[in-house]
Order: sequence, then C-alpha cells, then structure tokens
Amino acid sequence: MLFRSRQQMELAKQITGEAPAPEVAPPAEVAPIDYQSAVELVSGKTEKPGGIDPATWLKQSDSLELRKVPLSEITPNMAGERYDNTVDLDRAKQYIKMQESEIPPIILVEKTRNDDGLLNVLDGGHRVTAARLRGDNSILAIVRKKPAAP
Repeated sequence: MLFRSRQQMELAKQITGEAPAPEVAPPAEVAPIDYQSAVELVSGKTEKPGGIDPATWLKQSDSLELRKVPLSEITPNMAGERYDNTVDLDRAKQYIKMQESEIPPIILVEKTRNDDGLLNVLDGGHRVTAARLRGDNSILAIVRKKPAAP
C-alpha cells in the first residue's frame, strides 16, 4: 500500500497489527480517521475498469473509523463464492496472491434500514471475496458510521 504521509503509514501499522516503530503505541482495534486521511488511503485505487473513485463513497460529514473488521461482520456473499454479481472471480484471485500491506482498505457502511447488524460493502467486493477465499478472519476497512439517532 502506498502512503502519502508517515502518519498514515503509522496508523495503518497500528490497525493491521504489523510491528509498529518503537515510538508508536501498541496496535489499536479501532482508530477514528478524518475525512482527508481516509480519502488519501483510497483515492484513485479502484481496480475495476470504468469503476468510480472509491473516495466518492466518503463525505466530509461522515464519522469514520479505520479498523480490522471480522469477515463475519460483513454481509454474506450473495453470488456463491463471490460477494456479489459484480465481482470478477479472476480479479479477486489476483488479490489472493497479494500481501495484505499491498491492498487498500475496503469501504463499509453500517446499515440504516432492515438492520441485521452486518456491514455493507460500498467499495471492495473483490477484496472481500479474496479474503474469504483465502480463509482470512478479518480485513482492513474504513467504516462509515451511521448517524446517531436524534
């Protein structure tokens, strides 16, 4: 994964559990992330030909977290071994071969209707498919929190 600042690199190290530099605190389970930092982590990293920039799923007013999300907390696959019918299995298999540190975080959103407690994928169906096929337990994600009830 390419980082545009040392701060982003250190934050990603904390979340992924990779050995942090000595001056960095132990890895955090959940780390709030500001809009601009989230955009920098995903902007221009869409892998689908003709796809939209993943940063368009983020809004400045969003409450965002960067964290490792258990795959069991993400909506189940809707198309067999693929997350949904937009996932090209060959492309997902390319992600299987990549190191975790090379893969940008997915973008998830908490549901607001018919809430079953699971997270929906806004960007990253190929990466979720790859993680499930590889047998991973979790995946790095930017989570868009639903607004607090008034």
